[in-house]
Amino acid sequence: MSILYKCFTVCLLTCAASAAPEVVDIQATGTWAVDGVTSIIEAKASSPAGCDISGLHWCVCDASGAVVQDWKRPFSRNKRAAQLKMSLRTGEYSLRATDGTWFYGNVPVRVLPRENKYAGQVLEVREPPDPSPESGAKRFWRDMWRGEFSHAEPHLKTPRRIVARFCAAYPEGVGDIAELIDRTAADMKRAGENALVCPAEWKGLPDVISAWYAKFDVEGLIVFPMLEIGADAADRSARRELQRRIDNIVGVGMRHDSFGGICIRVARQDMLDANERQRLGHVLSERRALWVVDDADLADFTNPLRSGDAVALAVRGEFGNAVHKGARASFVQAFRALPAVAFTDVAGFDGSVRVRRAEYNETSWFYVFNRGTGTVCLKVEMPARTRDLAKDERVGGVFGSSVCELALQPGEFRAYSAPEGEAPRNLLSSAAKPLTAK
Repeated sequence: MSILYKCFTVCLLTCAASAAPEVVDIQATGTWAVDGVTSIIEAKASSPAGCDISGLHWCVCDASGAVVQDWKRPFSRNKRAAQLKMSLRTGEYSLRATDGTWFYGNVPVRVLPRENKYAGQVLEVREPPDPSPESGAKRFWRDMWRGEFSHAEPHLKTPRRIVARFCAAYPEGVGDIAELIDRTAADMKRAGENALVCPAEWKGLPDVISAWYAKFDVEGLIVFPMLEIGADAADRSARRELQRRIDNIVGVGMRHDSFGGICIRVARQDMLDANERQRLGHVLSERRALWVVDDADLADFTNPLRSGDAVALAVRGEFGNAVHKGARASFVQAFRALPAVAFTDVAGFDGSVRVRRAEYNETSWFYVFNRGTGTVCLKVEMPARTRDLAKDERVGGVFGSSVCELALQPGEFRAYSAPEGEAPRNLLSSAAKPLTAK
């Protein structure tokens, strides 16, 4: 036995005998997972007593203390976080450090059941399909005609519109976070909401945001962790701390399909300058920002659409307690049936009616929106083969255009698609204007 190994063993045993809980301090994220799904724990370890812990390795123990999974590679000497792939059954576990005999440190790990016992009714939403890459034959003949050759197009994902539930704070005295997540997910699906805004940090539970990521990955929902910036965050040190928190949230979130971006609440609009906004946009890549509105009537909920197009909306709500309104459900079905691309106003519609249009995936998409406070009746010329997306039915003629009479309540939203290539003046008649307003 070498002198170095003897010193290492004596140090550990001495520290264990005198202050065992402080021998190894473990910090970890991603400590929540779902049964049968491979996840990643990112962990670091240090020794408050100054012991050499480079000979230890990671393990996960069950409630009885038995090792159920281990990674027999020594701790990193450069103190980088270890990436530990985990796949366990439902239950409660502990992430620990060990030398094969002794165990040090203890971080709770919880694996949630895959099934949602609250699952049931779901609001039917027909989201736009993902675009298909061009076939080899189609590209070949196109390239022959142009005298050039191209590579196969990648299979792209259609950007989805967001209807989010905004929960500013966790409820007091949460007994079971798993039950809260399942109940919230079920209620969101009944309301047609596909995203949740919730606090990124909560002192009551360690790494709580990872619990939402793990379960929402399976549920097919999106999480926007929220950071609040108070009025005292104007000095340089506070801004550096904010950047550190943002980087940490993004680093954890990027490992999950359910991560949608970051929602930042500020006391004043000037608290994030242009450079910080640009940096945040670069860090988040395709993730997005959200509008947040009060949980009021449909007109208030759709308020961001009055001045321009918005691809993400958030409504104030509660964890595990959905508010079901028929008018809002109809809006959600139409809103989410459109791709999350930029829509622009179509000329020829005055007053409280707004018609906006975009071209995407060989299709013309458009919507009609009543931003006023009264009922509006109008006639719209629909191109051939135009479809009402929420109802999934044709409203345009088979071979030619047709005229539809619409009566829109305040805040009402109708979404449509038509064949590609229709110019705005042909997609909707420039003479189509409100006939009456009550």
